[in-house]
Amino acid sequence: MPGKRERDLLAPVTELGDCIHKIEYPYTRSTGPYLGPFLTGLRDGKLLANRVGGRTFCPPIEYDPTSGVDAPAEFVEVGPGATVLGFTWVADPSVKHPFSHPFAFALLQIDGTDVPMVHAVDAGT
Repeated sequence: MPGKRERDLLAPVTELGDCIHKIEYPYTRSTGPYLGPFLTGLRDGKLLANRVGGRTFCPPIEYDPTSGVDAPAEFVEVGPGATVLGFTWVADPSVKHPFSHPFAFALLQIDGTDVPMVHAVDAGT
C-alpha cells in the first residue's frame, strides 16, 4: 500500500494480557558496628538505640536520615516498654511472612525513643 505508514497497518490492541511480576530484595548483610551491639543487647535482654540528630532510634541506624552524615556508634538502653501506635492483622500469612499462623505487624514507639519501629507480633495460635 503506497503512502501508508507501518503504524497504520498494525491491528489495534483491544485486550491486554496479564503480566505477573515478582519483586524481591534478597539482601543479606553482616551485623557490623550498629546491628551487632543491638543483637547482642537483644540476646542479653536489653534494647539498644542510638541518638542521631537529636532523635533516638531503635534499632540503631548508621546514617542521619536528614543529612546523610554517619551516625555515632554510641548506644543507650531504651525500653523495656512500648506503645502500639498502629497495627495490621495478617490472618492468612504467606510463606514469606515470619510466622505460619495469624500475627500482627505493629508500629511501636519504644519507651525512650523518638522514632517508632515496625515489629512482627506473635499473638499465639
